Amino acid sequence: MLEFYIISETQTTPEAPEDINLAFAEKLNLKTFHNLQKKGIIEDEFNYFEDFRWNANLVKSKLEELQHLTDTDVVKLKAILAPAVAISKGLIAYCD
Repeated sequence: MLEFYIISETQTTPEAPEDINLAFAEKLNLKTFHNLQKKGIIEDEFNYFEDFRWNANLVKSKLEELQHLTDTDVVKLKAILAPAVAISKGLIAYCD
């Protein structure tokens, strides 16, 4: 599973979310991640099996782009993005 955590722009990237007590957002499974890549929602540069980080502006932009889409994969991603946008923070993903 790919686990997403909320992180502020000023926080350095920790080795693990437990290192700085990050707030858990949600998980995505491999199938959903690949579906979102096929739809062009998650860029190909991001790898499910490697940690990555999205800044607050990117998270907000993604959520705005997806606002009116309702398919199952998009709904899952919106549930990850929304809490971070609500507090103007970014997301960091760790493959578990």
